[in-house]
Amino acid sequence: MSSGSPPSYSHNVVESIIKLGPSLHNEPPPIVYFSNDTGTVLDCSAHGTPPPSVKWIYADGGLPLGGEGNGLREILAHNQSLKFYPFSALRFNPDIHSTDYRCIASSESGVLASGVVRIRAGKSVHI
Repeated sequence: MSSGSPPSYSHNVVESIIKLGPSLHNEPPPIVYFSNDTGTVLDCSAHGTPPPSVKWIYADGGLPLGGEGNGLREILAHNQSLKFYPFSALRFNPDIHSTDYRCIASSESGVLASGVVRIRAGKSVHI
């Protein structure tokens, strides 16, 4: 016989977490030429779940870039773009201005690298 009490149910709440590996948006072009008078900015952004972090590496050895660059190059904190500042011809540095880079997006869901970005800075010619 029923005691008049409603039946007791045990509820298990299962939280479903969907993880999506990084995908690159606004991937940098394969080659960038710029003048020492103007500088340039390389953008690279990524999406995924969880949100990936973006960093830049040298394409040949995979060493990550820090904020170094002696005032010639900087990774911008607000969006991780790689900025090359204008410079005098005397400050040309082939390790910064004539080399190859990659953008890397990574999260616990995976790692994705951009294609190689070849940077070539040149001296402006004023006529």
